[in-house]
Order: sequence, then C-alpha cells, then structure tokens
Amino acid sequence: MKATAETTFKAAKPGTTDKIPVKLVKAVDGDTAKFKYRGHTETFRFLLIDTPETKHPRVGKQPFGQEAADRTAELLQNATQIEVEFDVDQKQDKYRRYLGYIYVDGEMLNDILVREGLAKVGYVYPPNTRYLSQLEASQEEAKEAKRGIWSLNSALADEATENDVTLTTPSTADVTAKQSATTSIRTESKTSTKHSHAALS
Repeated sequence: MKATAETTFKAAKPGTTDKIPVKLVKAVDGDTAKFKYRGHTETFRFLLIDTPETKHPRVGKQPFGQEAADRTAELLQNATQIEVEFDVDQKQDKYRRYLGYIYVDGEMLNDILVREGLAKVGYVYPPNTRYLSQLEASQEEAKEAKRGIWSLNSALADEATENDVTLTTPSTADVTAKQSATTSIRTESKTSTKHSHAALS
C-alpha cells in the first residue's frame, strides 16, 4: 500500500520525533496557522514561542507583529513540504488548537522566528520542552545581534509579545512560606476575635 500523510499519522505518536506531513490552509499570524491534518482543517499553535500581536482586544497591535505574521506566511507559502512534530505531553490547548513544532522544508519554523528576532521563547509548559535549549540559544543570538524585537529598548521588547509565560512548579520554600503566612493570618484573626469578645463582656 502506498504511504500517505494519513497512514504516516497513524504511525506517529505523541512523544516521538516523527514528523507528520500537512497541507497549508492559512497562515493566521506569526505563531498560528491552519493546516489540513487528518482530513480536517485544524489550527496549530507553534510550541515554545510567542510572536508580537497584529491585533488583540487587550494589547492591540505590537511592534514587529506584522513582520512576524508576514514572515510566517512567506515561509509556509513557499515551502515545498510542511511537517508538524508533537512533544511528549498534550497535543491540544484549552482552545483546542494543536501544539507543535512546524517544519518548512526540514527547518523548524519556530526556531527561524526566534533566531530572526520575530518571536520570543514563551509558553513553556513542562514536559513539552524538547527544543527549549535550542530555542533559548537562538534567542540569545538574536538578542546579541539586536534583531527584530531586540532592536527596541528593553521596555518595548518586554511588551512586544502578548504574554511571555513560563509555567514552573512552585518550590518547597515557596509553598512553606505561603502556608506559614496563611497560618499567621488565621492566628491573628482568632486572637483579634477573642479580644473583641473580651471587650464586649
């Protein structure tokens, strides 16, 4: 039987480095695109990166947002082959967008955007961190060369993406401190109540 994108998908599993061929439907913005996947049009959010917004109800249009969107569209539209790769954990976010690394003719689009200063490393949710070190190295390279968003002053660069989020597990010290603070508040509340009752009696 001749191999197809559909049969390739069935062989691929989350947590592997298998790359699954897809067809471009539409480049949405710098870090989102629609692909024909498993016979359906699906939205894909590029893992571990965040590009500036072209339009957003809260932050509006951000510096280099249009440049990032144009670059993503250019690379996807000119590619002879587009592939997606999933990481080890969940494949979709709460908006039912697929999360993946996108490849254009064998080169990771996520990394290209970071290296060119059109995206920042962001939305880091372990264990989906397979290429985090690679992307962080590309970001340092872009910073040193002052490419894209890194050519702005530091305040603007910090604001040039929608939400640079890193999810981390709270440390034991943080948890202990929060528990101690809560206990202290409860103790003070009880003491205050006793004093109030004594004053009334």
